[in-house]
Amino acid sequence: GGASPGQPSRGEKPAGTCTFGFNVKDLKRTCAQLEEKGVRFMMPPTERPNEGIMLAICADPDGLAISLSQSL
Repeated sequence: GGASPGQPSRGEKPAGTCTFGFNVKDLKRTCAQLEEKGVRFMMPPTERPNEGIMLAICADPDGLAISLSQSL
């Protein structure tokens, strides 16, 4: 069976979703400040040397991902 109207089939993202990110100077400090305000992190600050960044991912109030990065 196919997806019902208004519902994506498996593997597809629903219309209207997006992800975005911000570059910050001090990722660990920024994440600590956000956590104090109740922001939930899906991925803590993690070094990604092959990409030249440290990356963290948090969720907005609707549960959509927001990435925060710092250049290494």
